[in-house]
Amino acid sequence: MNNNVVAQALLLDATLPRAEEEVRERQAAQDAAEIQQTADRLQAEAAAEQARRTSAAQRSRRIDGTAVRLGALAAMSIVIPWAIGHFVLRGRIFSEDPGVFEPEIRALLPYFWAELVAGWSVIALIVGGVLVCRPWTARVAFGSVGVVLLIGGIWALNTGKSLFAGAEEDSIAKLSSTAFPFTQRYLECGHALELTVRAPEGTTVPDQLWQMYLGSDKGYTGEGCNRVSVYKGWTYMGYLSLTDGDEFDDSSDARWTYVGANDEVLASNSWVQNHDPAEVWLNVRTEWGRTVSTNLLDAGNNGLAIR
Repeated sequence: MNNNVVAQALLLDATLPRAEEEVRERQAAQDAAEIQQTADRLQAEAAAEQARRTSAAQRSRRIDGTAVRLGALAAMSIVIPWAIGHFVLRGRIFSEDPGVFEPEIRALLPYFWAELVAGWSVIALIVGGVLVCRPWTARVAFGSVGVVLLIGGIWALNTGKSLFAGAEEDSIAKLSSTAFPFTQRYLECGHALELTVRAPEGTTVPDQLWQMYLGSDKGYTGEGCNRVSVYKGWTYMGYLSLTDGDEFDDSSDARWTYVGANDEVLASNSWVQNHDPAEVWLNVRTEWGRTVSTNLLDAGNNGLAIR
């Protein structure tokens, strides 16, 4: 073996470890750089995701805030919730009682409160649904408010239905216990007779207001009244017309109630209680001295007659 070969072998033995060390260092540096790049990328992605979530949460909270503000403004307007209850819910959620045969009897205030409360319930349910039915991430407070609104909305809707049903019951009672608006619909040409039949003690049935109104037939050319009509509350019971030239007497003592059981004569605006309706008579005198009358039992069955 010559000296050159030996020298090369010795040189190789001396430099090989160093070369391997350099390779390992370069590989380590490359690996470290890749790891750092990966870490930087993951950090950037995490930051971007966090920014996206933050932006989405802010957008959701803005939507929540807008929904709450709009709902509050609508509720405080009074007109909007009432209109919802009156035009949307009546006849749908609110069942009108067929016993209210005259819609005119429905007073504004009792129905107003029922429809207002129900309108508030609809607004609460809508806003509550908006708050609850979206992801709760970063908006737990608004979601909780939504749950409260949903519960309150259901309660308010049931309350509104109860108020409406109560108002309908009051209207039915008024159709029996208040006077028919005769003068608003027909020409009255004499004084009316009124008699209140009070309900028996301990019962929940309404009182009955019986009325006799004097008027004239359409086309009648006489100077006085030739027609008498009887109403029980707002319920029309019957009429009788004088067709022989006689007219009804309009003097203050020409109409009265007679209670046969007591042989008692009562003036207008009196009341009776616990009497047989067949024994209670409504009477009006004519100019010729005749009496037109009916008892309460037969009033709705052509009971009016000249006596």
